[in-house]
Amino acid sequence: MWRATSRSSALYDVLVVGLGPAGCSAAVTLGRMQRPVIAVDSGEPRNGASLEAHGFMTRDGASPQEIRERGVAELGTYPDVKVRRGVVVGIEIDDGFFSARLEGDASIRTRRVLLASGLRDVLPPIPGLSEAWGRSVHHCVYCSGWEIRGMPVAVLGSSLAHARVAVHLKQLSENVVLYEQGDSGVDSQTASLLSENSIEIVAERVSRVEGFSTGSVCVHSESGVTRKFGGLFVFPEREQGSGLPAMLDCELLDDGRVATNQYFQTTVRGVFAAGDMARSRTSKFSPHQIVVAAAQGVQAAMVIDQDLLQRKFEFIQRARSVPPL
Repeated sequence: MWRATSRSSALYDVLVVGLGPAGCSAAVTLGRMQRPVIAVDSGEPRNGASLEAHGFMTRDGASPQEIRERGVAELGTYPDVKVRRGVVVGIEIDDGFFSARLEGDASIRTRRVLLASGLRDVLPPIPGLSEAWGRSVHHCVYCSGWEIRGMPVAVLGSSLAHARVAVHLKQLSENVVLYEQGDSGVDSQTASLLSENSIEIVAERVSRVEGFSTGSVCVHSESGVTRKFGGLFVFPEREQGSGLPAMLDCELLDDGRVATNQYFQTTVRGVFAAGDMARSRTSKFSPHQIVVAAAQGVQAAMVIDQDLLQRKFEFIQRARSVPPL
């Protein structure tokens, strides 16, 4: 359910960019505190191709689309939360506030900004890969591993991280194959590790991938050899789903995610970030899961609410610092 709003000239407490699990959860939490919130979403979720989501209590096996639609619909319970379909194309800091511009030149004025615009996966240019993505080609063992347990499974890539995933998958399948898909291939130590775990290494490149509605996938090698697997795990490059972090000059980490502190604050005062697009500088493990993003959205919303509340106490503190007449 998407509702238009005529309040674009009003001053909102919070602009939420993106209505994935982080953005929806944040908007609900702020709405329950009667904070004037406007949430803007492009309608292009990262997990739009996925058929099922897992690990989310009471929603295990539901599609990401269903979870998303229910989340947006629940926002209708809270009259202070306005939802708008569109793209925020720019945000400027204006005298302590933020002025956001949408496609079509609509504008929004707000006290705080929560970026929850997600990431975008950039898949390797292998024919058929994008068509099978989210169905028989996966990126998360915790999200999709159970469904392929006991079946032959393949991993695409030759780095130590790829080898780690291959060994991890041995908990679910006795038949794991790693396609190197690189000029240099795996190094000798990694090859030894894979061999110790009975993981086959295929040196030749993958030329084509063919996914099926059953969830299985055929991997075609350049030599003409075709092998069928219960699933193929690929780990694509990732980029920000929005150009706003760069426009706002938010610090980015080496993996391209927005740097935050433990309170989801970015390096720009008044701008917060949650979900898979962001990561705390001190975090070494930040999984890309719906339940994790939803939890981060709630936490970020609480921090923002407290940050806005603190303004009233700062006024009192300044008043008390003035010496009496």
